[in-house]
Amino acid sequence: MGIGHPARKGIFFAIMSIIVVAIITALIAIPATHTLKTKTYDTARRIRSMNDFMQDINQDMRRALYITGFRTILGLEQFIIENGTYVDNSRIRFSEMLLNGTYNGSCIVIMQNATFTNWTTKIKEKAEEMGIDVEFKVNDATIYHLTPWTLQMLANISVNLSDKKKTASWYQEKLITADMNIELFEDPTYIINSYGRVSAIFTKSDFPYLVNETNNDTTNLLSFINRSLYIESTAGPSFLMRLEGNLSASDYGVESLVNLAKFSAQDVPIYESSAVDWVYFSNYSHTPLSIMNVTTKTGYSWFRLDSGSLSNYDCGGLVI
Repeated sequence: MGIGHPARKGIFFAIMSIIVVAIITALIAIPATHTLKTKTYDTARRIRSMNDFMQDINQDMRRALYITGFRTILGLEQFIIENGTYVDNSRIRFSEMLLNGTYNGSCIVIMQNATFTNWTTKIKEKAEEMGIDVEFKVNDATIYHLTPWTLQMLANISVNLSDKKKTASWYQEKLITADMNIELFEDPTYIINSYGRVSAIFTKSDFPYLVNETNNDTTNLLSFINRSLYIESTAGPSFLMRLEGNLSASDYGVESLVNLAKFSAQDVPIYESSAVDWVYFSNYSHTPLSIMNVTTKTGYSWFRLDSGSLSNYDCGGLVI
């Protein structure tokens, strides 16, 4: 039976039809597959881009908290200087000023366009240019002491990130912290008690001892007084307490010796009292004690200590 037989012709055309359909189907599937691969690649690239952006935000938030927190502390001290009064609540006012740039609703100049909220606004604008929507919510912001010399700022922040093309979205609740040394700031108790005329910046003492017990040499102690240095003291107030004018004891307390010669030179009235700052600036009841090799030196006749502070300054055996 030759190829021209009707039955063979039917089989031949059936096979050819199947081949033609298969070829057409393959040709149609190629662009569809290519389109799918392209979309998958674009989606993956977009997700990577958003993930990188989120990582950048996480890194920038700590830096932004430090910078805006630093300005906030300066803003609180600016309030003290301009108003001649202490801060009523350091933690509450820190949070308000950090986020809003205000103290009890009043604008603070140094915080204009420099708040943490201003930073989040700039990030949102940058995200818009990339086709990303980002929303920030600061659930809480506060400040406290880690050590007598170190403050820790803390912000609990919710971040909602989404692609304008609805490709992907992220939601994170982040706890951001930033540490700051108080040796960058002025002591507000000096600002208030000298009418803003005498400044003392927190500077940690680098002396291993203040009085040489072998020969009662007080050279280091005199340098300590003249340089307005500070030591740790659980009898004294912390930096945050000083912002509030609270001179009671703290586990994070520090103290200095008030150089009354500097006060007198600025026409600030002085009186006989222990030179320990929190004692001198408060109504703490004590008996002022003269100290050998200090009170007897020219220019230091004003110097006294209270009995509770003698050991802090190695002066236990120098009471006159």
